[in-house]
Amino acid sequence: MLSTNKKAFTLIELLVVIAIIGILATLAVVALQQARQNARDAKRMADMKQLQTALELFFSENSRYPTADEWNGGVIVSSSSQEIFMYSIPLAPSPADGNCLEASNTYVYIPRDNGSSYTIDFCTGKQVSDLPEGAKQMTPGGIIIGSSEFSEPSDPFAGTSGTFTDTRDSQTYNWVKIGTQVWMAENLNYDNGCSSVTWVNGSDEGWCGCYNNNSSNCNLHGKLY
Repeated sequence: MLSTNKKAFTLIELLVVIAIIGILATLAVVALQQARQNARDAKRMADMKQLQTALELFFSENSRYPTADEWNGGVIVSSSSQEIFMYSIPLAPSPADGNCLEASNTYVYIPRDNGSSYTIDFCTGKQVSDLPEGAKQMTPGGIIIGSSEFSEPSDPFAGTSGTFTDTRDSQTYNWVKIGTQVWMAENLNYDNGCSSVTWVNGSDEGWCGCYNNNSSNCNLHGKLY
C-alpha cells in the first residue's frame, strides 16, 4: 500500500490567519460605522435644505415664517391658502454623532424678529463641505455656525428697558424695569379667539376687541379685554 503524508496548518499559521481575519473584521466594522455616520449627517443636511425650501414657500404666501405653534403641529401649511408645503417635519436621525450631545440631536425651530426670520438648531458629527463638525443653525440666508438653544441663556430682561417677543404669535412688546420688577410698557395685543366670542344673554364673557371697533387701534394701543 502506498502511504502519503498529509500536511496540516501549524498552530502559528492558524493564529496568524485568525489575527488577519480579526483585523479585516475590525476594519469592516469601522468602515460600516463611518458610512452610517456619514449617511446620518447627509440626512441632516438634506433635511435642512428641504425645510428651508418649505419655509420660503410659506413666507412667500404669508409674508412671515411659521410661529412656534404652527411648527409644533408637525406640518408646514399655509395659513392663508391651506396649501401644504411639507407634510411631515423631519426628525433628526439617531443616535447623535461626533461631539454632538443627545440633547442637541434635534431640530429646534425658533421664529425671530416678529416672524420675519427664524433659526433651526441642528448638529453634525463630522465636517460637511466647508462647514466644521458641531452645532449649526439654518437661517433664511443659509447655514451658519453655532447654536442658540443649548448655550447658556442670557437674561432677556437685563438692564432697565428693552423688548421681548410673545412666542404665541411672535409679536414684540416693550418692557421697563421699575426697581426689581419688570413691567410691560405697552398693552397686550394677543387674540386667542376671544375676538370671535358672541354675546350670550347680554354678557360678553371672554370678549376682546379694538377701541371704537377700529382694528388700527389694536396695533397702536393693544386690545381691550
